[in-house]
Amino acid sequence: MTFLCSLLILLSGSTFAAASSLDLSGEWRFVLDPNDLGLKAGPSSWNFPDTITLPGTTALRKKGNPLEIDLNLEKPAMQHLHQRFPYLGPAWYQRTIFVPPDWKDRDIHLALERVLWESRVWIDQKPIGQPQLSLSVPHRYDLTDHLTPGKSHILTLRIDNRPKVDTGAIGHAYTEETQTIWNGVIGNLRLEALPKSRIDHLTVRTRSDGNLALTATGEFEKGQRLVVTLDGEHLITQPTPINVVLVTATAKMAQTWSELSPRLHELTVSLVAPNGDCLHSITRQIGFREIKADGRNLLINGQKTFLRGNLECAIFPQTGHPDADGPQWEKIMRTSREHGLNHLRFHSWCPPEAAFSAADQYGIYLQVELPNWTFEMGRKQAVDAFFLAEGKRILREYGHHPSFVLFSLGNELKGELSAMDKMIEEFRALAPDLLYTSTSYAFSPRGLKPGPQDDFFITQRSASGWVRGQGFLNSTFPTTDSDYSEGLASVPIPLVTHEVGQYVVYPNLAELPKYEETPLRSTAMEAIRRDLQGDWLAS
Repeated sequence: MTFLCSLLILLSGSTFAAASSLDLSGEWRFVLDPNDLGLKAGPSSWNFPDTITLPGTTALRKKGNPLEIDLNLEKPAMQHLHQRFPYLGPAWYQRTIFVPPDWKDRDIHLALERVLWESRVWIDQKPIGQPQLSLSVPHRYDLTDHLTPGKSHILTLRIDNRPKVDTGAIGHAYTEETQTIWNGVIGNLRLEALPKSRIDHLTVRTRSDGNLALTATGEFEKGQRLVVTLDGEHLITQPTPINVVLVTATAKMAQTWSELSPRLHELTVSLVAPNGDCLHSITRQIGFREIKADGRNLLINGQKTFLRGNLECAIFPQTGHPDADGPQWEKIMRTSREHGLNHLRFHSWCPPEAAFSAADQYGIYLQVELPNWTFEMGRKQAVDAFFLAEGKRILREYGHHPSFVLFSLGNELKGELSAMDKMIEEFRALAPDLLYTSTSYAFSPRGLKPGPQDDFFITQRSASGWVRGQGFLNSTFPTTDSDYSEGLASVPIPLVTHEVGQYVVYPNLAELPKYEETPLRSTAMEAIRRDLQGDWLAS
């Protein structure tokens, strides 16, 4: 029965053998609420005169007022792409759902994979739980006590994309500068049916020698056991006397994961009843890898590694929001490998699940960051509390991916350095297999030398000299006998240069037609073309 449980999981593609989710993608009733009247007026006044398709955004579906902007060479038009139909404020989404009759005696959860910024949920006009605020992980709601299997219910969402926490004016998790401030739900949008006795969460830590450490938490009962398989081969069976179970094992068949050989293994952890019935299973793609700092060297599986990377700022002009389905991430990771790169830094944001999965496949080392570009760290209690909670959510949601190796508190941060160091200590206690840094550079003393909790250091210029070419190349003659030794002399840990590739480029107006069918306009190129046309330099 143990192996039958694992087989059913592989065949069904879900966390347990029976159908366990209900896709909510499709047409929803819809209304914008620019004056924020819906909450105050209450459910009895709600009216949904329009429709919209989810997953998606209001800009993608052309909801809102058309963009009005002066096409000149001034900052508003030149600074960034613009949504054709911008909207900032609450938007309401509603649909009727039918709960399958065979979901009786199961817990039912709602999952919204990615939202900007706040979500609220009602079932049959009754509010569910507390508003959720994460910019980085799915919003999940427990609807169990409000749904009846075999009956229809009215599900209402309120998505408010106005700023909720001071994360900085231009951090890439929430800004018009890059991904845009969109309203809607992207990625998976579904109901999930879960058994009462189940694995709620699984923490996975691996080593390059095949060592595997699991922490399973959940609703366990006496006599149940956890069965762990790797690539279909039984590894270990562990009793579940309490609701937190530690499992350690060594997988002799394990192959290491790295940029050189991104070998993935399929891990399945099943909760089995005393009679052998499979109650619940979780299957994950994992990799056996270790990342360590050894003096100035960065070691992946004991081998010295040089990061050759790019910056990822959540710029998706075809959609106006990050890819949550996978095709664009597959292209980004594949192209990175084709150009000899092995690293991607997510500047002040955390990508969706699809990015991690693609990086796992192609052997790309990821640096994830809090949604943070602020200068008051440790000085605003509510903001610090949000960052601490958000970091824990990120580590819990994506920490099992082998590509997730580096974590930063954000970009160019300032504030109380001791508070930043303490935050790293808390994160390291949750995920000790990652390397941490307190900031991705800073225009402060922390930008000149690393802090006491930093495992690696990101800077443009250290206390002993420049490590970014733009700092001196324009003022020195070309030479073949210089290097960065002076700048490295004061740095005792691995160093990564900060944003080395910032160069001015000429606009390619031939790209303008690419924007014609997208939710974004390149007003900068439109303004440049108009200016050139005025001087008879463009058609």
